[in-house]
Amino acid sequence: MRLFARLAAVCLLLGLAHNAVAQPAPPGGLGSGNVSPGPLPSIVQQSNAASQGANNNAVLTPQSSLPPGQNPAIYSGVTAPVPIGSGGPPLPTLNAVQQGTNNLVPFGASLFTNTNPPSSAAPNPNYVIQPGDNVAINVYGGITSQATAPVDTQGNIFLPSFGPVHVAGVMAANLQAAVQQQLAHAFTGNVSVYAVLESQSSINVYVAGYVKAPGQYEGSASDSALDFLLRAGGVDPVRGSFRDIFLLRGGRELQKIDLYDFLLSGAQIPSTLHDGDTILVGRQEPMIAAQGAVRNNYLFELPGAQAFGESLIQLAQPLPSATDALITGTRGGEPFSHYVTLAELATTALQDQDEVTFVADAAATTITVQVQGSRIGPSVLVADAGATLKTVLQYVHVNPAEAATDSVYIIRPGLAAQQYQAIQSALDQLQQALFYATSLTTGEAQIRATEAQSIQTYINNARTVQPDGVLAVADDNNVQSDVLLENGDIIVIPQKTDTVMVAGEVQSPQALKFDAAATRADYIALAGGATERGQASRSIIKRLSGRLVLDPNAKVMPGDELIVLPYVETEDFVITQDVLSLIYQVAASTYFASKL
Repeated sequence: MRLFARLAAVCLLLGLAHNAVAQPAPPGGLGSGNVSPGPLPSIVQQSNAASQGANNNAVLTPQSSLPPGQNPAIYSGVTAPVPIGSGGPPLPTLNAVQQGTNNLVPFGASLFTNTNPPSSAAPNPNYVIQPGDNVAINVYGGITSQATAPVDTQGNIFLPSFGPVHVAGVMAANLQAAVQQQLAHAFTGNVSVYAVLESQSSINVYVAGYVKAPGQYEGSASDSALDFLLRAGGVDPVRGSFRDIFLLRGGRELQKIDLYDFLLSGAQIPSTLHDGDTILVGRQEPMIAAQGAVRNNYLFELPGAQAFGESLIQLAQPLPSATDALITGTRGGEPFSHYVTLAELATTALQDQDEVTFVADAAATTITVQVQGSRIGPSVLVADAGATLKTVLQYVHVNPAEAATDSVYIIRPGLAAQQYQAIQSALDQLQQALFYATSLTTGEAQIRATEAQSIQTYINNARTVQPDGVLAVADDNNVQSDVLLENGDIIVIPQKTDTVMVAGEVQSPQALKFDAAATRADYIALAGGATERGQASRSIIKRLSGRLVLDPNAKVMPGDELIVLPYVETEDFVITQDVLSLIYQVAASTYFASKL
């Protein structure tokens, strides 16, 4: 019987997944006229689809637009609420680490995703012509002459009928004007000049230090130092520095390159390289991880004898919600952690391999809730933290003739997630008990094996249930509990209806007009009766308020959904009430009932 005890536990969890219930409040709840709005702190009204652009952030005071003599606590709900999280403003505040440092990469590492870029075929207009480059000069008109040749060591190209033309040191964009000026005194007639740099000379540059593949690389004379770093596989992200890169010529330092300057401000990377130059990548400086409530989640390199948090703050760009930081690392060979405000972080010394997690630790002063269904006015409200359902409902207007104000319920995203995890855990335990069940005789074993297949089917189907996080706040007497609202709650106010939906194992699922004299059997008969898999005596009721009623003697009310459950045939092995309860509870999710 241990197996059936586990089944009973799963039944309870599945029931809670659809029907979390708040404790009832004393009589005189919503709609009774006995609840006064009171001194509610300001509630900011957010515009809905029907009123966009008009007074989107007006502040409602307790007396504003309240109909005299009438309690406006008329809430809105729909029979099919939109999926959790699909509406309302996003809340990007981060209160915890969003990813571990194992997922972080050094800032700047994305520069080297392409490890072997080809040289550009088009000359850079700012490129300065050097010996070895190929230049084409054409003279046409009264005199015709042409030459296409490399620039010699003296910087000239020989042009027939004229002689040497000096082009070294001229930018590619100015080549034609420079040649035209030199030929002007020799050809005074109707002569035109066309001059173009056809190709740059190739050079060999050494890439050394902490790169993935140090060595000698060939490229164009117009290639930049970054191009040659790419050919060498880029800076080694574990050992190399993105900030201490040196251009050497003749063994002497010509220029220091800091890739952060390029990434953050677009500073130009050296592109005037000579044959035989060396690009040397230095050893990595202290690396600090920034994560959490920041725009830039990276490992940042902070050079110098001692780095302070101010530099990290400038690079990581904390979100406006960030208030504090958790520093973890090693000091003196021992684990170290320190929790500081952002102001304190700015003056705190950081060390190599420290991890700084930016945290939004300020207590929220407001909550955001949605209102769905039969409502008049805003669909999103912002209230002070600690506001309760009844307090907020005083500021939601409805048409009393249309809204079922005694059937309000709440959809709570956090509750749905908790319910899902609890169901999966219970199903895991149930499945283990099913597999390890023992039998005393061969006949009993055969019966158990057959029954196990049926139960496994229910387990597999139950795993697909997605709890909706419904929190029922009204009891069977329509007394509503004044529950504390949470950020992200969805208040649903159903539409009044005089129909009853008959679903599940019936011949013709449909909505029927409510008849106070009709019984469950009458409604099932009007829907064509139970199917071969159904049994009219097994049914449950889902109230308009989201509450499930398992009492077989409970009366059908307007707006109810009457679900006929399937009948499971068994032979010699008796399915206990625990298994039947499982079927009842799983069927509570109406979209799931067809899978039973």
